[in-house]
Amino acid sequence: MFTKLWSSFKKEKNVSFPISMALCVSLLKSKLKEQQSSSLLSTKEEAIIKNIRSITRRANINNITRTNAYLDFFKQHPSIHWALLAHFVSRNGGYHMTDLEGSLIPHILKLKKRKAFFLFLERANALIFHDAFPQLLLFKESTLCQKPLFHLLPFFNVSCFMEKVWNVFWEYPNSEFLTTALIINEQHHLEQKLVTTKVVQQNVLRTWPFLLQQSLGLTEVLLPSSSRLFSITVNDFSSLTERIKVGKILYSILYGRVLFDDFLLFAASTIHRGSREDYAEHLFSTVKMQKTKLYSPPLKTAWSNVVHPSLPHQDWYKNDHVLALFASEKFVIPRDITASYSRKIKALNSLSHTLSS
Repeated sequence: MFTKLWSSFKKEKNVSFPISMALCVSLLKSKLKEQQSSSLLSTKEEAIIKNIRSITRRANINNITRTNAYLDFFKQHPSIHWALLAHFVSRNGGYHMTDLEGSLIPHILKLKKRKAFFLFLERANALIFHDAFPQLLLFKESTLCQKPLFHLLPFFNVSCFMEKVWNVFWEYPNSEFLTTALIINEQHHLEQKLVTTKVVQQNVLRTWPFLLQQSLGLTEVLLPSSSRLFSITVNDFSSLTERIKVGKILYSILYGRVLFDDFLLFAASTIHRGSREDYAEHLFSTVKMQKTKLYSPPLKTAWSNVVHPSLPHQDWYKNDHVLALFASEKFVIPRDITASYSRKIKALNSLSHTLSS
């Protein structure tokens, strides 16, 4: 399966950057000045909207279904780099969710607080998927119809910013441009719908348990490969620009020439269960009471599925000042933490046994 997927990726990769990022951003700036147009829907367009809503709803059940959906889409459309990036970030979301019911955190956080943290992580994961996956499916429909259908994005409450982005990408398929735009869009969406809400600010981001998680390195985003482990730390999750910066750096690491094959092999060959045992079975176990390993349960064991209430739509995009966020980040050498991570987890395992005794 990996060989087939890799061959498909190489075929599309060679045509991913036909024009520069700067030119794509310039074209986007022009399109953002154009007036939004509206027209009556055809019967076929109504059917497409209904089908995409149905597929998105079925795939948005929990972190496992979302993470798998991103990878399945990437296998079919390797030029959409963001789908693979979202797959790895979503894997991390699952790890953080199950950490809350693992060996360590239940000793220092009561169930009520753990549930609040889980709901925050789950809501973030679900919000991004709800916004982004219809965009991916509409691209798929556009390729099948051989014409752009992005005028339908408003029916999924997607920002006008992304409608313009997809139209530029359709004409000039620069994968880096689209990935960066999706990072910018999804983090603004998350900022508006979740991060800046009073409940999250008071019950999650400003609480000592969240700060403790950051100090323990539990807010690291891990990129497991087939043989090594790389990471980048989110220093301030509450900062919109920090999250966008981290997203762009993760993308540059994931699609680096040296490591991409190993990352893709891991994603294609390792079933996502939410347990950290998926990438480090020598350090974690889905079975409790392992003396030499930290308990890391599968998501389905740790938490039940959540039905999220719908929220009123309000477009986050205000003006083209946001285009400055397309600027490239300073090159970051991937941090290989394979050895140091093992030492840290063993230390945490000792702490877990101390707290249990």
